[in-house]
Amino acid sequence: MLTLVAAGCGAPAGEEGGVAPEGAWTLVAAEGPDELGKAVEGHRITLVFEDGRVGGTAACNSYGGSLRLEGDRFEVGELVQTEMACEPPVMAAESAYLGALGEVERYRLGDEELVLLGPSLRLRFEREPPVPTEELVGTTWELDTLLAGEVASSPSAPAELRLEEDGSVTGTTGCRDLSGRYVVRGGEIVVTSLALAGEGCPAETVVQDEHVVAVLGDGFRAEVDGDRLTLAARERGLVYRARP
Repeated sequence: MLTLVAAGCGAPAGEEGGVAPEGAWTLVAAEGPDELGKAVEGHRITLVFEDGRVGGTAACNSYGGSLRLEGDRFEVGELVQTEMACEPPVMAAESAYLGALGEVERYRLGDEELVLLGPSLRLRFEREPPVPTEELVGTTWELDTLLAGEVASSPSAPAELRLEEDGSVTGTTGCRDLSGRYVVRGGEIVVTSLALAGEGCPAETVVQDEHVVAVLGDGFRAEVDGDRLTLAARERGLVYRARP
């Protein structure tokens, strides 16, 4: 869940300009467009710095653009985005965020906080935790729970997932085998190619198959807690257990 709340007016801790931001950040508070002050459940807004450019997820779609830093000056340009449709409030938040990003003029950077400032806006981001690659790869994970918003359900058929250090991913959805490639981008895992073997699924596994493909087919966050792996992508998620 992502909740955007009005930020306080005090000056944020951190260095003003001079040090270039790196890594992945999540928007946690905003002042400016009304749409950014509303809660948008399951639709994070992220900002990722990579190879001198910016990108991330803007509530619904992925986006990217050029970045110019000079002193405390911060200028984003040439913004492009994918064209997936979401619910109207989510699209409104996305439009407001991308518009605000284009109006940012200055930045302040702390250890775990990044603040972007414009004439009438203030966007506060917190650093995303890194992907737990060492705990994640090389283990066969067995599907335990499907998450849809706040609803959790048990799988209708056994399914598994395995990611390797070389960037390959294999597994099953419950009725089809899957294979592909993935990369770590910012604080997320992005499956860059996904192939599914098999034609059609029994009626009782169709929903599970679609759910697994939807999570893996989008950028998702991964959290490992002991023998438990949780994948979260927008409103959906998957919980796996490590095979003994």
